[in-house]
Amino acid sequence: MAVYVPLPGSKRTLLPNSRPAGPIDPSEIASVTVRVRSARDPAALAKTAYDLANSPLAERKYLTREELEQRHGAAKEDLDRIEHFAQEHDLTVVHRSAAERSVVLRGKLGDLLAAFHADVQLYHHASGTYRGRRGEITLPQELNHIVTGVFGFDTRPKRRAPHRQKSAAHGGPGGQNGVAASEFAARYNFPTEFDGTTLDGTGQTIAIIELGGGFRSSDLQAFFREIGVPTPKVSAISVDHAGNQPTTPDSADGEVMLDIEVAGAVVPQANIAVYFAPNNGDQGFIDAISAAVHDAQRQLGRSRSFHGPAGHKCLPRAVRCGGSDGGHGVHRVRRSRHSR
Repeated sequence: MAVYVPLPGSKRTLLPNSRPAGPIDPSEIASVTVRVRSARDPAALAKTAYDLANSPLAERKYLTREELEQRHGAAKEDLDRIEHFAQEHDLTVVHRSAAERSVVLRGKLGDLLAAFHADVQLYHHASGTYRGRRGEITLPQELNHIVTGVFGFDTRPKRRAPHRQKSAAHGGPGGQNGVAASEFAARYNFPTEFDGTTLDGTGQTIAIIELGGGFRSSDLQAFFREIGVPTPKVSAISVDHAGNQPTTPDSADGEVMLDIEVAGAVVPQANIAVYFAPNNGDQGFIDAISAAVHDAQRQLGRSRSFHGPAGHKCLPRAVRCGGSDGGHGVHRVRRSRHSR
């Protein structure tokens, strides 16, 4: 019989003021993302990233995604062991990636909990009913040094609903609704030219991660026409079956539109890739980050933008990847928002 041991770093508590709502349904179909160790020392990757950050731009040589996978991806043997373990517990492997160092397992919630032991129940909360996990996840001792994280049991929302004025959300830039991001870029001397080259985003792609909401092309066209800037090329990419689902300006759509408008106003010739992931705890957020960073079809920078508690720590990157903690609004000026 397998000996189960705690997974380091997996201990968590419930949302404050949560109330028990009953047991989970063991027959419910769910999925978890299992993260595994790097085939090499993660500290070496961190050192490479920090050395690059301290080097002049002209002297930086970034790893290609192929080099990143070869040097710091997961070992085939580790992924094989997770896959075999999944088969022993009647779970299906729906995604496996050495570059992302992850395996996504799908099956009955009862089978998932038989594989990875955890205290999971349903809870009521002011933000809505959620499937909550408390305490540590335990796993077989032979996997203890292979698995670094298991995400998906807890479905508490990662993103908090935005609070914005209706009058501001329904209007465009100008007046009490603030100004376009292009004006802020001018005020902060955002570079528009270097050595005779126009810096308008040509040849670049910006990744934006959204946990809910959506956008309409007609709304984007109206906004960019109003500020006199070409409408950028925007693509919607689904992560974990989420998608571009616009509803009303007072929903999460306002946040999605804001992110696209800010990026497009400053660098209108850049391609914008919007990764839509479910707002279901850590799993959706982690899978979205992984999908954007390891997107082999696009050369991406990255912007993460949603309301959530501060304190999330992103791993340093040795591949070329931009970042943003948030920005000032197009509809109205507001504080930068941080993600966790």
